[in-house]
Amino acid sequence: MTALKGIAEWISGTWDGFQTRPRLRQIYTRVAAPDEPAAKSFIPERSYVTIRIRELRLAEAGALLNDYLPMCTCFLREGLGDAARTMPFVIGAEMIRSGLGANAPRDAGRNLAIHDMELVRRLPVRGQGLTLYSSLCRFKDDSVARGLLGFAAEAAKAVGGEGVAAPVRMAGDLTGKLQTLLGSGGVETRFARLDGDPLRQSGHYLLAASSEGINGALSVRDGIVYQGDGAGAKPLENVDYLLLEFAHLETLASEDLAFVSHLPFHNRYEQIEQEIIKSQGQRSPVADDLMIKLHQEIYASPALVARDRFELSKIYLAARQKLESSFKHQFAAGEKFDVGTILWERERKASSPKVGRLIAAARGGLSQALKTERKASAGAPTTMQEFSAIAAAVRSARLPEDLPDNLYDLPEADRANKLQAANEALEAASLALTRAALH
Repeated sequence: MTALKGIAEWISGTWDGFQTRPRLRQIYTRVAAPDEPAAKSFIPERSYVTIRIRELRLAEAGALLNDYLPMCTCFLREGLGDAARTMPFVIGAEMIRSGLGANAPRDAGRNLAIHDMELVRRLPVRGQGLTLYSSLCRFKDDSVARGLLGFAAEAAKAVGGEGVAAPVRMAGDLTGKLQTLLGSGGVETRFARLDGDPLRQSGHYLLAASSEGINGALSVRDGIVYQGDGAGAKPLENVDYLLLEFAHLETLASEDLAFVSHLPFHNRYEQIEQEIIKSQGQRSPVADDLMIKLHQEIYASPALVARDRFELSKIYLAARQKLESSFKHQFAAGEKFDVGTILWERERKASSPKVGRLIAAARGGLSQALKTERKASAGAPTTMQEFSAIAAAVRSARLPEDLPDNLYDLPEADRANKLQAANEALEAASLALTRAALH
């Protein structure tokens, strides 16, 4: 049995098995923040999500540490089948104790808050196979629980790969240990939620438990939950809660490529430029071979959504051609555009109008990028400023979007069909672009 399956079965069963569980009312709701951008939907293969704990608030943390060992856990499971990975995040007793101070009195830590910890950073939204489990539990302070909690907190420290924030580690044995721990005797669950569809809209979401319930308007200010209206609003107190933020990002192809400059394929492009400089702008078989590898790495990268693969392919293609042209008497600006001619032919022979529109947009963006004067020195590598200009020019020819505005209002089957058709068109246009670039 996998850890999350075990947890799911544990949650879906009755709560009666937890004799020490207090009678708490649990809520999960979106909470507006006045200064946050408008909520955006997480469209598969067209967006990224950063999930962070904006605030973990323990109403009586001092008492928790004297009588129990508290632990907040979040499991994020992403992917399907053999490709699935589980990312656990743990805030354990030692972290809470360090927030209180070594000599804190018993009643200290009332309303102790721990802020801004990332679960994942810029995780590509795939549209299926994402599950989020969040809970706050406390355990009797015995040596077994203390040892397991210490192991859990230590094992969940920073390791992580692409798309995984610093405090997260994918550890198979950890999830099993935590499953055993969460299902053991002497555990009191303050709140818990298993969400098979956590990515609805961006914003802040509150998971809380209270013996009396939570009444009145709620809002978020500077990462803190307030209760009440206007000037009379006060921080939410006497409640244990977890405030999660789901931040939306449309693209990693930012103007200076800062979000991708650390990824392997960007290093591959830098190798291409070194070969171009070595050959003084002449067509180089080595550079051509590296360009093939670049496209392979872009389309295989787990850090990218499909839309960004298409965008980045255009940016790197334009950057290469502009660098090669800089060895000539004038910079690339309005010169013959061979790739554009090939794309025009592929546009005419496109398998569907959707694919044709995407190829036409790619051709227009590339043409605009090559008409823009290269400001970097002749024969010099592409600067961040130059990448910014190229990215802006490429994006000036916006890709046509065949997804309706009310996508998430459609029945699930219709939504899935429209997403599949749009992604297949994007894949076909990407293939046409790659073949044109490698002609």
